[in-house]
Amino acid sequence: MDLVIFNQARKALEQAVSIDEVKQIRDKAEAMRLYIKQSGESLIMQNQCAEIKIRAERKAGEILQETVQHGGDRKSKYHHDTLIPKLDDMGISRLQSSRWQQIASIPEDNFDTHIEEIKIKGEELTSKEFLSLVLTPVQ
Repeated sequence: MDLVIFNQARKALEQAVSIDEVKQIRDKAEAMRLYIKQSGESLIMQNQCAEIKIRAERKAGEILQETVQHGGDRKSKYHHDTLIPKLDDMGISRLQSSRWQQIASIPEDNFDTHIEEIKIKGEELTSKEFLSLVLTPVQ
């Protein structure tokens, strides 16, 4: 992934407003990351794709926090005369929803700093790395 494509993907992600848009960006970034990894390309290129994927997961988590009903009357399909989206309808598992919302709970400064620290160390960016950050917050 070259810098122009990376910047275009970040801009598209910033402008995305629906789970479908964000999920599509995330899925494309993950497919590119896997392709780059399998073809033996540089870790830098792989991490660019992983960064887009993780940022998309974070944005999806933010959207889910605002749109998905948590607890309450699980039998009712309606809330204040509006249809509440179900995870299955969005193609998202409960585990993905939980993980993405955990990543979204990381303060933005800590999130951005952590990305840069991993890239500087020359390590692989992974969603798992950010989930561990939720469990052991940056000091």
